[in-house]
Amino acid sequence: MRVAYRHEIVKIEAELSESYGIPMILLMERAGNAVARRVINGIRMHDNPQVIFICGTGNNGGDGLAAASHVHAGGVKIKVYMCGNIEKASELTKMYGNIIEKTGIRVRNIHDAAVFSEFLGDLRSSHMVVDAMYGVGFRAPMKEPEVRIISELNQAEIPVLSIDLPSGVVCDTGYADAAVQADETVGLILPKPAHYLHPGASNCGNLVLDSLSAPRSVLVKNSSIEAIDVQRASSMLKIRPNDSPKGTYGKTLIVAG
Repeated sequence: MRVAYRHEIVKIEAELSESYGIPMILLMERAGNAVARRVINGIRMHDNPQVIFICGTGNNGGDGLAAASHVHAGGVKIKVYMCGNIEKASELTKMYGNIIEKTGIRVRNIHDAAVFSEFLGDLRSSHMVVDAMYGVGFRAPMKEPEVRIISELNQAEIPVLSIDLPSGVVCDTGYADAAVQADETVGLILPKPAHYLHPGASNCGNLVLDSLSAPRSVLVKNSSIEAIDVQRASSMLKIRPNDSPKGTYGKTLIVAG
């Protein structure tokens, strides 16, 4: 299984756009679909569910807004909050914000004190929160008011689903200080080191991966880490006859810290 650093994800996205004609907007749409499927799966047992989306102004926030659009189209009540002014968001995030607002859903700036109070009330009446504040581009430390927002999320008694990485977890190292404690994380394109390195890995909860249908050749070419998972390890082991001695199968060298 391939694992990618932040700069490698940037290279993958660039190659998909330049060589395969898969623009960022299409990747964002695929990400939105992948997240929306997990959201719908997580709230299916509730009658008249409500989902909160809390989005940043970068492309992780755009993924969140794309997911919100799909969840809303499925008939689910949503509340959408933005960490900052949507007019200062990335172009794709701003575009998805405009799409959401044209359906009658307001994208509220959670940095406003009155809006933050409304958000706290919604936490008590909702069935899931989607964390789309920060993704692979996050650089520590987390600052206010996001520190307080994360604290409220972590104390809420409803599931939290994070997009790509829990906000506050550093992609390449797994460093996490003021970070979202997710119940589930939908990792996009490829898993990141932080999905497996602690403390960040502990913040991910259940990890679900979605390649966004990126060609495997591009993923392999642009990622420098290969992790050995159960499937890979199993494929390397031969089926052993029950009466065979252990010396028949060679020796193993383990180098460990």
